[in-house]
Amino acid sequence: MVKLELSEIQKKQREFILERRWDTFPASQVFTHLIEKLGEIGSYLLFDECYKKEGLGHKRDEQANLKREFAQVLNLILHIAIHEW
Repeated sequence: MVKLELSEIQKKQREFILERRWDTFPASQVFTHLIEKLGEIGSYLLFDECYKKEGLGHKRDEQANLKREFAQVLNLILHIAIHEW
């Protein structure tokens, strides 16, 4: 298992953001993207626990990958956390 200090994670995240020029996006757009991703996780859970069922006015996203969605949420939280205010 690799252990990283928070400062190392922040440094790597900052580099990741700068390489992709994502630093040009305002925090409000990153936050909105975060909310969208949280909604996708919520939708996945609602179908997984049979609260929602396909064919009853709902459509399950067959491309949903819960691990990837959680990784994207973490990425977006870090993005906001290191945003230059």
